[in-house]
Amino acid sequence: MARHLIDLSREIAHMMPVANPHVNQVPAFWDRLTHEGTQGKWQHADISFHIRDFLIGEHVGTHVDALCHYDPRPEAPCLSELPLDMFMTDAVCIDVSHVKPGTFITVDDLKSGIAKASLQVQKGDTFLYWQDYYARQHEPNWLHEFAGLDWDAAQWLADQGVVNIGCECASIDNCLAMPFDAEPAFPAHRTCRDRGILNTENLANLERVVGKRFLYIGLPLKLAGGTGCPIRAVAVLDS
Repeated sequence: MARHLIDLSREIAHMMPVANPHVNQVPAFWDRLTHEGTQGKWQHADISFHIRDFLIGEHVGTHVDALCHYDPRPEAPCLSELPLDMFMTDAVCIDVSHVKPGTFITVDDLKSGIAKASLQVQKGDTFLYWQDYYARQHEPNWLHEFAGLDWDAAQWLADQGVVNIGCECASIDNCLAMPFDAEPAFPAHRTCRDRGILNTENLANLERVVGKRFLYIGLPLKLAGGTGCPIRAVAVLDS
């Protein structure tokens, strides 16, 4: 059977804007070697090389959070300690685009989106939700304004046995749950911490997989002590 790949990743570019710049490194790229500088260096080979260095935060662009990102216990696994099968799972994606930025996605929103798509959430799934986030790119503060899961919604997903929760925006938490004095603060991340669930943020092109079941792949680098890592997320669908 033929398979169709859909790229779910944002492009990472030099000095691109990032959400939460107070904690996230803006990516920077610079040349280490250039074709101009290495042309003619090898007397017996007509070849040259271009190599760049880059500086990037672990939580920039399309990325996955390791459990040690939000769990301070010494035994909380970082990226290099997590099993690969957590990053390659069956997945579903639902539509919650009706939920307004700055509000919470509820259990009823999730159940309604699942029923509308005639999907079932199964143990071991990656669960993705589409907010039509990128349609707001023309708005001045779109990057920092988004909806997120409330406590009950995150707990409900954990009860279904999902291993990874993913979204298009900067966090699976409501933007208003992220400031230092927020109340409630980080209900979705706290659920992931308590229930051992990954989360993946800043995904792209989710509108192309809404209402579908597919194979999700989002492999990070094998970073020792990694709290997170940019990934190339892909949906694999049977044609």
